[in-house]
Amino acid sequence: EGSRFDGKQVHALELPPGCVLVAVHRDRYEVVPTPNTQIECGNRLMVVIDAQATEAMGILREGCDGPRHRGTP
Repeated sequence: EGSRFDGKQVHALELPPGCVLVAVHRDRYEVVPTPNTQIECGNRLMVVIDAQATEAMGILREGCDGPRHRGTP
């Protein structure tokens, strides 16, 4: 809750080149995302990342972290 991605649609996530969101897991369901799919608190994201997209993991972690986790090891 309160993460940068919470409440945003896929097209607004600003994922880097070489980073593709392929599935969103909600409770017992798996959703194939479209640009208008909204990310909600508690969703698990399945992402494919190209080996050349070195900054992608940091961007994903930052986008998924809630405020209480930011800046902690």
